[in-house]
Amino acid sequence: MKALFYFRSFSIKLLVFIGTLSLPASFAKAQFKLDIHNEEDYKRVKAKFPDASFVDLSRQTTITIGKPAKDSEEPFVWEAEKKFERLSSSNERSIPFGFFVHDFIEVEGAMFWMRNGREITSWRVPPTIVPVESNGIFHSNYRVHAYSMRIENPGAIMRGNLRYKTLTVPHGSIHYFNENHPAEEVTLEFKLPADLKVRFEKFNFEQYNIEERTSTKGKEVIYTFTMRDVAARVDENYTPGPQHYQPFLIIVPEEMQDNKTKRNIRLFAEASDVYAWNKKLADRTNNQPEKLRKLVNELTTGKTEEQKLEAIYYWVQKNIRYLAFEDGWAAFVPDACQDVYDKRYGDCKGMANLLKQMLLLAGFDARLVWIGTRDHSPLSKKIPITSSSNHMIAAVRYNDQWLILDGTTTYQPLKEVPDQLQGQEVFIEGKGKRDFEMYTIPSQPAKQNAVSNRFDFKVNVSEGSLEGTQVQHMNGYPRSIFRTYYHKTAIKDQEKLVEKYMSAGQTFKGFTDLSYKIDSNYASPLEFKAKALFQGQATVLENEVYLPTSIYNQIKNMQLPEKRDAAVSFDYQRYYSDTLYYSLPAGYEISSLPDAVSIDRSKYRFAAQAQSRNGGKEVQVVYTFELSDFIIKKADFDQWNQDVKKMKAFLGDQVILQRKK
Repeated sequence: MKALFYFRSFSIKLLVFIGTLSLPASFAKAQFKLDIHNEEDYKRVKAKFPDASFVDLSRQTTITIGKPAKDSEEPFVWEAEKKFERLSSSNERSIPFGFFVHDFIEVEGAMFWMRNGREITSWRVPPTIVPVESNGIFHSNYRVHAYSMRIENPGAIMRGNLRYKTLTVPHGSIHYFNENHPAEEVTLEFKLPADLKVRFEKFNFEQYNIEERTSTKGKEVIYTFTMRDVAARVDENYTPGPQHYQPFLIIVPEEMQDNKTKRNIRLFAEASDVYAWNKKLADRTNNQPEKLRKLVNELTTGKTEEQKLEAIYYWVQKNIRYLAFEDGWAAFVPDACQDVYDKRYGDCKGMANLLKQMLLLAGFDARLVWIGTRDHSPLSKKIPITSSSNHMIAAVRYNDQWLILDGTTTYQPLKEVPDQLQGQEVFIEGKGKRDFEMYTIPSQPAKQNAVSNRFDFKVNVSEGSLEGTQVQHMNGYPRSIFRTYYHKTAIKDQEKLVEKYMSAGQTFKGFTDLSYKIDSNYASPLEFKAKALFQGQATVLENEVYLPTSIYNQIKNMQLPEKRDAAVSFDYQRYYSDTLYYSLPAGYEISSLPDAVSIDRSKYRFAAQAQSRNGGKEVQVVYTFELSDFIIKKADFDQWNQDVKKMKAFLGDQVILQRKK
């Protein structure tokens, strides 16, 4: 349909153009004047949001509470009405509207109008329901109710009114201002009964001008939050969850009066309430662990306690395939341990549950753990909201401390914690409904993920090449990722994979005498050794030789765009350290070395130095890049870019040798 439209549009324009050849120029110009509806609104929003295809002139969501269904255990449901006016500020031929829905949201109705000046035309159509199966999610109960209104001219305005219910208290507690399209004004309004005691937790408000008002009308208290000139929700690469950088609020319903007893009942006021809600759902799992006893006995017989832990943890990593599966209560209820074992796949909850049950059979104190990964949420577990957790893992008590086990990882050593879990506050399961432990997973140094290269080169002046040896060591997360790729690669191609990692995309003639060992010890560093020849790396000009200060520029693509609004996530802590030794060719001496760089910030450290060694017969170049917090906020971009620029200048500089006179 789209291709047909373009063809017809082109044909019509061509006929019009031919027809105007014999007309006066002024008349032809008048025929081609762009007809813009609601021109005043169009020009205003175009000046504010020049790159946007659609802009909401206003967007307001009003939240109240209503009665739950008779069979519901919830004290109330959240009822909401969303109103907006969306203007087309581009040449698009339709105005879209989409609303995310899951099993705990019930859409009651949607109505739309077209507004052109004073003229208003109503429009009602059923939605197109689009399932959401993306971002690594194998299956999800999320879907989009999509609507679209055809238009003919820029400046057309669609007015919408959507009514919906959120059927559980926890699912209706978090509210954002930013959506897929920018808005001149966004209002979140809560009209609540006076006997409902609530509080609002506000996040990232300090960076924005958000107006707050509270008023009373009869037996209602009205809380209003208004933000103006609201940017669109960004969809950029390497972006962490919106809780890291966008303004949002959480409504915390603490208590309300029971209509029958006239007593106040506790709602969702504290962390223990969130835990109790999670625990209640986890306890619905119908585990039959005895079906796993034979496997557990085979894995653990005759082994030490630590070997037993490793055997069970590594078996799950190697034999259970991770599939993200979110569907109804299954998004909160773990799959039974015997089912995950039989199917050989599971989501994070199913794999955590399987680990827990296997460890219990082996005699360990094992628990379920609710956690929000570092990219997803920076929120403390003290804030009573379920959406701060997007992941489930297991913990086992060993040597008077908790060992954190994430079954969804691959080739993850027993005592190393994935970067996405470090520093995060978690719920560790207890025995009873409110018997739990709030625990902060210890952070481990970035050096845990160290990747280092050592190059010992002789300079071949006649060929302009560097000849010598390279030794690479790989630890932590990069080591686990490499192991994963290595074991998924056909045996005949595994050596090529090693060479690819060692060369990091550089042009080279090849490696010879390549040696490496990838054993069953997940915690041991990987070491690769080879003779290497890098062609074209030494530039010879008359009496001078120019040598690179880096073979692999690890930060060449780390400059952040100035116009970017979202924070940046580099996924994990990084530590790169490369050392180059150049043996000077006969008859040459050092002429110039680049200035050293030393930058030490709270989240990262850059260091680089070139120096003479062995009485001027060698040059040693050492550079280190350490990223201890892999999420960089917008406020840090300027400083980050200045520091990266300095480091790139060093890595792009050269060591200059001069022929002796």
